[in-house]
Parts: sequence; structure tokens; C-alpha cells
Amino acid sequence: MPLKKIQTPCVAGSFYSEEPRQLRLEIESHLKSYPCLGLKSPSAIIVPHAGYTYSARTAAKAFSQVPKSIK
Repeated sequence: MPLKKIQTPCVAGSFYSEEPRQLRLEIESHLKSYPCLGLKSPSAIIVPHAGYTYSARTAAKAFSQVPKSIK
């Protein structure tokens, strides 16, 4: 199978950090803000798609509900 080309992010540094380490820390921080409530595993998650300043908290709250065994 041929290798897939990895697309260069065109908005890195605008809507989220362009530094990979900083971006990972930011995402992990958002996810830690919302504990998993132990609800039934979701079948689907719908989250906003916008700059992290606008949507990260809402997305993190939704994604934190996915059990770690699925991640």
C-alpha cells in the first residue's frame, strides 16, 4: 500500500498552537477539566468545529465521556 502524504496544517498558529508539545499540553489540560461521568458509552459525539478558543471546552467535555478502553 502506498504511503499517504501528511497534509501540512495551514492554520497552525492561528486557531491552535503550531508547536506540537504546546498543543498536546493544551488538549490534555482541556480533557482533564471534565471527568468521565461513567455514563453508557456514546454511539456518536457531535462537537463544534472552530478555533480552540471557541470550541475546545465544549469538545473536551464531550470527548471526556468516551471510556479510556475505547480510546
